[in-house]
Amino acid sequence: MNLLFPVETLNREIDFRITLAAKLAEKDRSIFIGQYQFLQRLIPHFKNGIYVGKNIFAKRSDVDSYQGYYRLKKRGFDIVYLHEEGAVFSGTEKDWQDKLSSQYNIDVFDENDRVCVWGDFQADYDRGRIKNKKVPVITTGHPRFELYKKYRFLYDEDVRKIKERFGDYVLVNGNYGRANHGGGLSYFFSDKGNYIVSDPVKRLQKIDYYVGSAIQLSKMVELVHHLAVRYPHINFVYRPHPVENHSYYYTVFKGVPNIHTVYEGSVGPWILGSSAILHDGCTTAIEAQLSGIPVINYKPIYAESNSNYLPNQMGRRAQTIDEVATLLDEAFRDKTAYSAGFVLPEKAQRLMENFRSDAFDKLTEVIEERIGRAAKNDFAVPGNNVIRKVFLRREAKLQGSKFYNKMLGRKEGSFRLAEQKFQGFDKVYIQDKIAMLEEVLQKKIDVQFYNKYLIRIGRK
Repeated sequence: MNLLFPVETLNREIDFRITLAAKLAEKDRSIFIGQYQFLQRLIPHFKNGIYVGKNIFAKRSDVDSYQGYYRLKKRGFDIVYLHEEGAVFSGTEKDWQDKLSSQYNIDVFDENDRVCVWGDFQADYDRGRIKNKKVPVITTGHPRFELYKKYRFLYDEDVRKIKERFGDYVLVNGNYGRANHGGGLSYFFSDKGNYIVSDPVKRLQKIDYYVGSAIQLSKMVELVHHLAVRYPHINFVYRPHPVENHSYYYTVFKGVPNIHTVYEGSVGPWILGSSAILHDGCTTAIEAQLSGIPVINYKPIYAESNSNYLPNQMGRRAQTIDEVATLLDEAFRDKTAYSAGFVLPEKAQRLMENFRSDAFDKLTEVIEERIGRAAKNDFAVPGNNVIRKVFLRREAKLQGSKFYNKMLGRKEGSFRLAEQKFQGFDKVYIQDKIAMLEEVLQKKIDVQFYNKYLIRIGRK
C-alpha cells in the first residue's frame, strides 16, 4: 500500500508527519513524505494508494482547475483530505464559511475520498454545502496539536538545548503575513495572493486586512522593544511566521542584546521551553494552551475583521504594554496558577476537536478504514533513477530561475519564501525522532532518505 504525505511548511508539519507515519508503518506499506511540489512531479510514476493531506488544489476554489486532484485519481489514489489551516479564521462566522469555500471545492471529491476537518463547525458547513452526500465529512481535529499531549517526549532534548542557549525567555510569535509577506507586497496584492481588484467589496476587504496587520505589526515591535528594556535579564525570542519576510525583524531588532529573531526547527520545543507566549492571532497560542504554557494575547486595537477568533480565545488578553507586563509578572511567579480556571467557549470547541479527543487516533482510524477498503492491490512506486532525474531537473530549474532573475535585477522574494517554508529534510533530526517513536510504539521503523525533498518510511 502506498501512502503519500505532502509537506508544505517543514517546521510546522514534519513532527506530526513522521509520528503519523510511524504509527501507520507496516511491512506491506510504503509511506512517502515529500515536499508537496516534488511529490506531485512523481505522481505519474506511482500506481494506487492513499494521499493524506492538502496541496491538491493550486489556487482558490473558484479559479482552480483541480488538475492536482485529477492527476492523483488517474493514478488510482483515494484522498484523505485535511487542511493545515482549517480553524484559524478572522471575521464573522460567515467569513469563516467563505474561507472554507475558498480553500477547497467540496464537490470535487468522490465517495472513495474522506474529507477530514478540524471541528464540528466545519463539518456542519461542509455537509450542508456538498452535493454528493455519499462523500463522508469526518471531524478529526488536527494531529499536530496532539504532540503537546502524549508526544512531548519528542522535544525533551531540544528544549534542554534551547534553555541552555537562552535561559529564561519569552517566545513572541509573528503572524503578519498580510503586511510583511515573504513574497513582498507584489505577491500580497496579486491574483496569487487572492487580491481581486475587479471586485470593490473584496478589494476593500483586502485593504482592511493589510492596514490592520500593519498596525498590529508595528505595535508588536513597539511592545517587544519596551519589554526588553523593562526586563533586561529576560530574553525575548521573536519567531516570525513561515510566510513572513524574516529580514524585517532582523532589521528592527538589530543590536538589542536580549531580543533574538530565530526561525529554527519545529516550534514545539520553543513553546515548551518558554516562560510565556506573546502573540496576536497565532496558532502557536493553541499549542501553548494545550502545553500549559502561559499565553498573552496582545491586542491594542480590536477589529473583528482582523482578529483570528480561535487562537485569540487562548490565555489572557492585554491592550497596553503595562497590562502585558502585569501578566508577565504573574506568569513568571507561577505558570500553573496563571492558566488555572481556563475554560474554552463552546463556540471555540466546535472549531477544534483536539480539545475533546485525540486527533491522531481519529485520523489513523480514517486512514486504516481506507486501507482496509482498498479495491486495488497492485501498487507501483517510482524507481531511484526516476527520483534522481526529477530531483536534478527541479534543482536545475530552480538555479536557472534564480540566475535569470538576478540578471534582470528582480528580487528573489518568492525563492526566499519557498526556502523558508521548506529547508530540506534533516537526516539526523528525523532519525533521532524515529528512534524515540520506535521505543514508545514498540516497533522497528525503516527510513530511506532519497534527497532533501523525499523520504520513505516503512516497518522493518
